[in-house]
Amino acid sequence: MLRAKFAERMSGIHKALVEGGQIIESAIQSASQSIAKGKGSKKAVKYEHKTDELQDEIETLCFNLLSTQQPVAGDLRLISAALKIISDMERIGDLCRDLSLLSPEFSETMDTAKLLLMCEAASEMIRQGINAFVTADATLAFQAIEGDSYVDSLFVETKADLVKSVENHPNLAVSAMDFLLAAKIVERIADHACGIAQWVIYALTGERKGAYG
Repeated sequence: MLRAKFAERMSGIHKALVEGGQIIESAIQSASQSIAKGKGSKKAVKYEHKTDELQDEIETLCFNLLSTQQPVAGDLRLISAALKIISDMERIGDLCRDLSLLSPEFSETMDTAKLLLMCEAASEMIRQGINAFVTADATLAFQAIEGDSYVDSLFVETKADLVKSVENHPNLAVSAMDFLLAAKIVERIADHACGIAQWVIYALTGERKGAYG
């Protein structure tokens, strides 16, 4: 009876995390649109508020589960991982807001292709990490972690591109600094996506592996 009740409540946490993943994917998409159009969007702020609310909901679910059930070691790892995952998701929501508000500062001459690829890759990492937790798939979690190297490589390329751009067009220095900050924000989003996957691996194996944290 206790195990059935635990599984039922854990299913509720899974559902909330999937909802959270969809929210932050939408936030990244909104930020990407802001980058592509060179216009800020208030949608990212709305998504940030939703993520904050969901964090409170998931924390309540987890603490209720701890106080009313008798979780064993593996159960405690699942609950702990869920709390850490929603914390990473909340930070991603904050970063998406910052990214969306920063995008109007770019010069129209800036090539946003690599930055948009970084956003797309980070979003896929999040999707893989959440799905890995819900389906208890460590292989999928490791795939998400591997995506971080791709985002890092694009970040390095973006920095090199910006250096050349400023060398050829010194008047773009301020805009280039804003663009580099935006790229760093996306790189941090990918780091938190990597963190989500790492917590999945911890929940399933008891070990923390990967490049983040």
